[in-house]
Amino acid sequence: MIRRKILRCKWLPPILVVVESIVTPNNALRQYFLKRVFWINRETTSQLEACFVKLVDSKLTEPIRVARAVKRYGTSWDLSPSRRVDDHWQLRIDALLRDIGVEKDKPIALVAMRYATYYEKLRRTRSEDEVGSETNPNTFIRNPDIVTYKAALERLVGLGVQPIHFGIDTPPVPHELRHLIIDYSCDFRLEESDLLLASRCLMMVTGAAGAWVLPSLFNRPVLFTNSYWYFISGPSSRDRFLPQLLWNETEGRLLTFREMVGVGGQYSYRDNCERDHIIPIKNSSSELTAAVGEMVSRIHGTFIEDESDRQLHSEFKKLMILTQPAIMSQAPIATTFLRKYSYLLS
Repeated sequence: MIRRKILRCKWLPPILVVVESIVTPNNALRQYFLKRVFWINRETTSQLEACFVKLVDSKLTEPIRVARAVKRYGTSWDLSPSRRVDDHWQLRIDALLRDIGVEKDKPIALVAMRYATYYEKLRRTRSEDEVGSETNPNTFIRNPDIVTYKAALERLVGLGVQPIHFGIDTPPVPHELRHLIIDYSCDFRLEESDLLLASRCLMMVTGAAGAWVLPSLFNRPVLFTNSYWYFISGPSSRDRFLPQLLWNETEGRLLTFREMVGVGGQYSYRDNCERDHIIPIKNSSSELTAAVGEMVSRIHGTFIEDESDRQLHSEFKKLMILTQPAIMSQAPIATTFLRKYSYLLS
């Protein structure tokens, strides 16, 4: 737990706590942030760095300094149920929503996909010895198709939530989705605006993209879809995740949850799949739609689980702990998904 009394600065948003272990493309920026943010034994992303450099320099937020903190994996890093924002910050949020065409009080859901364009750009800007697995075309098998989220977007709109396309270096939203989702990432994006939206959103739906870090800074729940590291989910118990499934062509069956947890992320690489005759199965439109409905219902406190659901979650949690105890995450698997594939617990 981080005690408020050790924070020696005015509470301005956001308090930066880094929660994703990714090597930044720019080491100089990471060193810059070592002086300005609180770290929990992890590294930051280039997206966060770019946003916060501008925020610190423009005086919209103050550098954070802490005297001490417990650095134990799994320790809660939520400083409060929601970050306290000042009037200037709120005025900027209101102006941004007006500019992109969202009513002031309408809830928004950020939608972030994992696109090849982002990683291709990273590969071009890195030296040969810095190119890692994330920028390898061999990993593009992970990427979901945003068109499969159409029914989920329609569900959000039907629930009174405005979807907003979110991310860096993304392709334009397909024409068939333009009436459902605002293409902020292509038409309006500014680095500072990313944080304004992240602090204001009701939730995020992420398709294996790292942009989930931003709403998590403000304790906004995240639905992780098409996850390809089967034992890693979100940092908060309010998050939910849906893993990609794995089809064994040789045996003609889906791998069980125990088997999927055991293989880690090796089948997020195309050559490993071809070697072992494994086909990653992306989340279906109906699975995504059900999970989105579950998330909104949970936020509003109307989602109902019965004793059989609790038993399924208990079995799944035991499986996760037994198989990968060192990197257990906080977010449970989505209940709607677990109900459908409960037989994979066998």
